[in-house]
Amino acid sequence: RAYAHTFFGREAETQLLFDKIINEPRVHSTLLYGHLGVGKTSLLQAGLLPRLEQVANVSYIKCTKLSVEEKAMERMLSNVKVEGKQLHVFIFDQFEEFIQWAPVEQQMAFYKLVTSKLKQNKKSRFLFSIQESYFSELYEFEKILPELFENRLRVEPVSFAHAFLIIQKNLELANIQLESTSLIEKILDNISGESQKIDLTQLQLYMKRLIDKIHQPGPSEN
Repeated sequence: RAYAHTFFGREAETQLLFDKIINEPRVHSTLLYGHLGVGKTSLLQAGLLPRLEQVANVSYIKCTKLSVEEKAMERMLSNVKVEGKQLHVFIFDQFEEFIQWAPVEQQMAFYKLVTSKLKQNKKSRFLFSIQESYFSELYEFEKILPELFENRLRVEPVSFAHAFLIIQKNLELANIQLESTSLIEKILDNISGESQKIDLTQLQLYMKRLIDKIHQPGPSEN
């Protein structure tokens, strides 16, 4: 998975999210939320999806302006048939993009399509991943799907200890040996800056550039 290298240390959150989707008997929709850059997509792609695919059918889509314009989410729901005894989990990542770009009429039609899918087949499950700042935009959805906020999980910001582990594991995977932890501490300082907060997306890009630079052949190797 593309985000596997930023996933270290989030096994507990993966298990909790898995249980909310698979083992919750009353509610068949789950809301994953958190601030921008806390690692919601990496949690889904590197943690949850491999687990889910062992026990359920999964339809995953990352919402974008283009997918909204092309009504890709609606087409996925309409085209996928939930059959047999196995659960089918529909995952809508970065759902704030749908809210941002879809006209109100399109939003309402989509919400009704979701509830219709849930009523048609008890084996359907839904997961919506969204930025916390868009929470208030979901209340129209809740009117149609009252259970929306009942089964939710907040992704907390990455701690410095967790970020240290991510950097350490990335360097180990890249066969980069460290004589001390000073490089990791320097990376943390560069990433956090004055905010003293870790943005996982920024950390991911920073580590990729750093490792590529370290492994770049020198003039004598060309």
